[in-house]
Formats: sequence, C-alpha cells, structure tokens
Amino acid sequence: MTGSKKKFQRGTAENGLIARIREYRVELMGVAMVLIMLYHSTYRIPNAAVSGIYSHIRWLFSIGVDLFFLLSGFGLYHSMRRDPNPWHFYKKRLLRIFPTYFLFAAAWFVISLALRIETAASFLWKYTLISFFISGEATVWFISAIILLYLLFPLLYRTAERARVVLYLLSAVLYLGSFYCMTQLGECALEGIARLFAVRVPTFFAGLLLAQRACRQEDFELPPLRSALLLLGCLILLTVNSFADLFFCRWLERVLFLPCSILLCGTVGSALHGLKKRKISWRFLSVLGQITLPVYLIHERVLLVYTTYSNYSTVAIFFMNIAAYVLAVFAAWHLNRLSGFLTKRFAKAV
Repeated sequence: MTGSKKKFQRGTAENGLIARIREYRVELMGVAMVLIMLYHSTYRIPNAAVSGIYSHIRWLFSIGVDLFFLLSGFGLYHSMRRDPNPWHFYKKRLLRIFPTYFLFAAAWFVISLALRIETAASFLWKYTLISFFISGEATVWFISAIILLYLLFPLLYRTAERARVVLYLLSAVLYLGSFYCMTQLGECALEGIARLFAVRVPTFFAGLLLAQRACRQEDFELPPLRSALLLLGCLILLTVNSFADLFFCRWLERVLFLPCSILLCGTVGSALHGLKKRKISWRFLSVLGQITLPVYLIHERVLLVYTTYSNYSTVAIFFMNIAAYVLAVFAAWHLNRLSGFLTKRFAKAV
C-alpha cells in the first residue's frame, strides 16, 4: 500500500507504481508516441558492424505500441467507472477516433492517388479497417485492433469487476494461441494477427487491472532505482533472447514486453515526478500525449512518401526523418483542432 487515500488520489506517493501511471498517463502516452516514431524511422546506418546494434535498439522502440495498449486499458477503466453506460462509452470513443480518422483518410486518399502510392481499390481495402482481420494486412492494424477492444470493453469491464480471474485465463489462452501461430504457422494472416495483436491483448488487460487496483486504493511499492534496475534486467534478457537461435524467441520477446511496459511506466513516471518537484516541465510530452492518434497516422504516411522516392544519401535520409517528426507533430496538432471543432459542431447539431 502507498499510504493514505488522500495522498494516493493526488498522485504524490513517492514509490507507488500505479500512482505514477495515474498522474502521468498523458505524458507516458507522449513517451509511447516518441518510441513509435523512432521505431518507424527509415534511417539506416551504412556501417555493417554498427547496423546490427542499431537495428536491435530500433526494434526495442516498438514497445511504444505495448505502452499504448497498457495505458489505453488503464484510461478506459477510469472512463467507464465514471460513467458505466455502454452507449455513452461508445459515443465518446467514436467521437474521439472517427472524425480524426476520416479527415486523415480523406486527405491521404487525395495525396496517395496524386503521388501514385495507392490505387483507389488498394486504398479502400487497407483503410476501411477490416483488411487486418481478414488478411492480416497491417497498414492501419492498430486502429482496427483498438476499435475492437473498445467494442468489447464494456464486457471486459464487467468481467474485471465480477470475475477478474477470467481475464487471467483469457490472457493464458491468448498467449498459448499466439505461441502456436507464431511458431508453427509461418507467415500468414493468422500469424500476423497473433504477432501484432493477440499477444499484446494481455498487456491491455494488465492496464485495466492496474486501474482497478488504483480505484481500490491499492498500489505497489517500487522505488525508482529498483524499477530502473528491473527494467534494465528485462532489456538485457530481451537482448540475449534476440541472439538465441530458438524457435519460440520471437514469441517470447513479445511476452517480455508486458513487464517491460509496466516497468518503463514506473521508471519514466519516477523521472517525471523528480522533474516536477524541481519545477522542470516536460510540456511537450503532455501535448504529444493528447494528439497521439493523428501523429501515429500522419508520421508513418510521411515516411511512406519518403521511401517512395528513396534515392537519397544517408545524411539526407537522416535529416528527412527529423523533418518527418516535426511535420507529423505540426500537422497532427492542426488536424486534432479541426477534428475537435467539427466534433463540437456535430454534437450541438444532434
């Protein structure tokens, strides 16, 4: 336990893991987005000796997606606890995702056709959000996956409240199922769904269950140094695992991202807490955490344009990636404002 109820609700517990997540969830979403943008980077180091190390570090940045699943489960639990009406929940989620997504899709449809990156048929197949579950097509797989979890969340919420052991059992089934798909099926649609989505769903459940503990005033004592050392140990284990020639390594890497995500939240939360006490603000992470959806959508498309015209030097590609970060955040900010304006007008109209 972390102390008094009043202290916990303010999020000032020094060593409370869940208190840190609760207080800095938006900033942690910003950290997750930074990691994902680094993972999507198209920059490659020409030196062969250094390239292998760089590739492994870059692959570790994909933990940003797992952070999103963890923090989404955490935030959705609190949202549903405040208003348990499923229809209100669905309305909030739809208004948060679809106006932004439709505005982005309309703009990208024109741009991709003009640059001959997509045909109208391929665009509709990829961006109608069903192709991932039909064929494993992964262009916007995260949006498809998170919408499915949104649709199921009222049921998951009730399950957590009445029989949370079911979520543990379901996690075990998903792990075993994804293990079979990733180690026995080879590259196919089902393997892609398991590797990208199914093996990460237990991380979403973990966020939900951590939020439940928060509402019950329960927490975990996790001093900053211990959190950092445990995270370092998990990262070393991931590194060793990546060099092992075992058939289940790729699955094990994804499973290890669950404890890494929780420990990363604790470690970064402690750092942000320390900076806050020293009156040092990380406002950028807070802003980025509020526009994660449009940044996610725009950044990868900007890089896709780059790779379509990829006859550039290594130095040029490096600076183009830097420019992509800036452009994605700038465009996402304005897309988010336009989406918010249209959503408010629509809400007033109905």
